[in-house]
Amino acid sequence: MGLQDERDGFAVQGNALGAVVVNFNTSTETLECIASLLRLGTRIDRIIVVDNASAESDRRALRVGIEHYDATVFLVEAQENLGFSGGCNLGIARLLELANIQRVLLLNSDALAYPAMSGWLDTQSADIAGATVVKAGGGGEVDSRGIVMYSSALASNRQGLEEPLLGPTGGCAIYSRRFLEHVQHVHGYIFDPDFFCYAEDTDLAARAILLGYVPEHCDDVVAEHIGQVSSGGGFNGFVLYHGIRNSIWVGLKCFPLWSLLKRAPFILALHIGICMRHGSSGQLRTLLRLYFDALRGMPRMLRKRRAIQKARVASIRDFEQRISRRFYEPRYVRQAVRELMGARETKR
Repeated sequence: MGLQDERDGFAVQGNALGAVVVNFNTSTETLECIASLLRLGTRIDRIIVVDNASAESDRRALRVGIEHYDATVFLVEAQENLGFSGGCNLGIARLLELANIQRVLLLNSDALAYPAMSGWLDTQSADIAGATVVKAGGGGEVDSRGIVMYSSALASNRQGLEEPLLGPTGGCAIYSRRFLEHVQHVHGYIFDPDFFCYAEDTDLAARAILLGYVPEHCDDVVAEHIGQVSSGGGFNGFVLYHGIRNSIWVGLKCFPLWSLLKRAPFILALHIGICMRHGSSGQLRTLLRLYFDALRGMPRMLRKRRAIQKARVASIRDFEQRISRRFYEPRYVRQAVRELMGARETKR
């Protein structure tokens, strides 16, 4: 069975749109996010708000706020924190129960939709697509133009259009119903629930490439994003743990063997640098835990890898074209070097 035959099995008619917003102790931001979606001229047939077992006060505020909206907005209350991965899976599953929903929009709870999103949603027909999001604050600084995968097998927010596009960030993305049903059928899940949060969108984007899908990007600014509100704000141990552990799993699951072997020296250099940088800044326990848990999870990831690589229709060349030639994002590399040099000077 060819790729087109596979896709035709999930083909559907219509273009109705549903949206998923995941809340975890961010009811104020979530309600503002929903309001920004409802202000769009585009018809959104259903907005699913998934509450990830927030504190009772936050969940209560969310319930009260949603009561002021019409039946378009529907609250799903999880009994435990499923993370961004599980929360999105739950919301998407609820949307796909509705036969008229043919496209799904994901938007972070701490993001606000701009009027330009309306035009993007009205014209977008790709199976997997994203658009430009800026950082909150009014300065116009780009937060993301999608995901770029670097040669060190670590992904980041794509800043420039010259970098290859792996796929959209989960914080602002559109997926077609047939893509979601296809990936669920072939891999057994949409977002990997083992990831909990961070790099789950990278994993999905890489698996989409392997299945032969071509991501699209609109460079119109469609939203602004605060960033990391539900995980404590800024870069912290939680972000370090999940971001690096999950990135290891993405490489193990999704990179063809040749791509992994080719980049082994860069991958090794990256993780040596991570250990030096964060070990010297008091994160040694977090590093030990993340690498231990990454190793402990490898048997599961290898089982998933077998299913992913077995279903792969993209060539190694196709996959390689989606990876940047750069080691990693230059500004972060420079920052890491400055921090390491500063730590050495302090020790002296």
